[in-house]
Amino acid sequence: MNQSSPLERRIAEAPEALLALLPQQTNRWSHLKVKMLYLLKTEAATTFQQVAVLLELQEQTPLRWFKTYEKSGLETFLASPKLLLRCVPTWATERLLAELQEAAFLPTVGITQAWLHTVGINVARDTTSLLLSTLKPRLQVLSSQAKALGTQAVPSCLPPILLAADIYPSYEQWKQQHQIASDAEALRQIIGEYFECNPVDSASAPDAPSTPAITTLASVDAGQQDVPALLHQDGLAQRLSVNSSLLSRNRSKPTFTRWSQQHDPDGISWQWLPSLRKYQAST
Repeated sequence: MNQSSPLERRIAEAPEALLALLPQQTNRWSHLKVKMLYLLKTEAATTFQQVAVLLELQEQTPLRWFKTYEKSGLETFLASPKLLLRCVPTWATERLLAELQEAAFLPTVGITQAWLHTVGINVARDTTSLLLSTLKPRLQVLSSQAKALGTQAVPSCLPPILLAADIYPSYEQWKQQHQIASDAEALRQIIGEYFECNPVDSASAPDAPSTPAITTLASVDAGQQDVPALLHQDGLAQRLSVNSSLLSRNRSKPTFTRWSQQHDPDGISWQWLPSLRKYQAST
């Protein structure tokens, strides 16, 4: 078929057939794909850019979809969303599922995409959205089973999922206060401040940064051996009697060691270890 011919002529199905297919689609992406073909076939949209605007898709998505349609036909085209999930390893899917069992609401696509990034998985928004849609029925089954057994999910040491309910506006406000642009960086900082686990599982993510030597209790002055060698964000903020946000803003400054020493009740200076997401006591 002539590649320069109008897009309408390159779609084999009639508008009526495409319209009948719409209610039969079981997931968002197959529904959008049929709608794309319908828009082009009826010439409600004549370019891929117009399709992207009408369906609120990324600019390159309609072109990529259409190439798959022309190459493989309608049946494979509509089944292809499952192939997107091949780039998300099983271990990552199961960790996300375990985390979501403790959530009252499904997170937004952007937050889930950032969570995947913290465990070393970089995927597009459409793949993330598809992943959430496939996990939703599994979560419903697990929730029903837990209620039937009268059990609750066991908390796990995983990067946190921020929810798309009342928490989300507070999260956006927190990002603005800390002058953080990306969700990925925001989650890294939140994990380091409030949770015990590292953002990336070193067994799963290659090229993990090497951790520096850790000061032991024995290296701290003998009169201060009750002082931990490492503290999390909240622990050090409480020790220094400062706000956690103030601590975050100061920890990357060259003057942080002297600043922390001035606030420490025992005159101990502290330094920030990004690889551990903890603060280390300095001698």
